[in-house]
Amino acid sequence: MRDYTKVMDAETREKWGIQDLDDHDLESASATVAHLTRAAIYQTTPDGYPTGDLADVFAAATAAQAVYTAETGDPTGAAAESGSVSLGPLSLTSRPGGGQRSAQARMAALYAPRALEILAAHGLLNGAVGNSAWR
Repeated sequence: MRDYTKVMDAETREKWGIQDLDDHDLESASATVAHLTRAAIYQTTPDGYPTGDLADVFAAATAAQAVYTAETGDPTGAAAESGSVSLGPLSLTSRPGGGQRSAQARMAALYAPRALEILAAHGLLNGAVGNSAWR
């Protein structure tokens, strides 16, 4: 598995506020971005990392995913499945089978909206050819 945080410089880590996240969170975000882009076609280095401006795109998507996961506290999307809600000391859980959410809702809980926007803007979702016009 590729760890896109390895192509991230300190400035990018600071910009996204991920310099203090632990390695597991960053590796998990990288795995998620790798999963989302598994069908994308783009130029790579001999090690399999994206080249040129696309390296920055992958780094930004990974950072966005890491931030989202840290903010939601739900790296697996399991909370979307459980149908539970917490507000301060109050916690409510639906009965088994009653809180089942659609696959789309579970995916929405798992994937960072900003990471999806970044990848989609550069043609890296759905097997498209990557566009290296990073802005």
